[in-house]
Amino acid sequence: SAGLGVVGLSWLVGCGVVSSSEEPIARASEVPPGSAIEFRDDYSGERAVLVRLESGRFVAYSVVCTHQGCPVAYRDGELLCPCHGSLFDPAQGGTVIRGPAQEPLQEIEVATEDGKVVRVRRPWWRRMFRS
Repeated sequence: SAGLGVVGLSWLVGCGVVSSSEEPIARASEVPPGSAIEFRDDYSGERAVLVRLESGRFVAYSVVCTHQGCPVAYRDGELLCPCHGSLFDPAQGGTVIRGPAQEPLQEIEVATEDGKVVRVRRPWWRRMFRS
């Protein structure tokens, strides 16, 4: 029977097929370090938040709290759920700082291209076998 095998799988994983969203989320200059903006993720259709960390690096997450689905908001460098007080760290992959949430926020991959922040889309095999 035909299969991918190790060589075929290695090629798929190593293949640099990446595309960005058609519309940028924002111009990098519009989001100063230590701030955030909400946007609609054109890949999932869900609300999301783009955070520019104090270091200047951009990260993005779904605004859906992993506890009971309330929308989180950016405040003082952290993402806070107003419903039950869960607190998430955007600089550490959306990890939980304080519960009751147990799981990190869903991360959204972003990149900067030509002074714009864009949503990165990867083929399914790149999402599954991320290196």
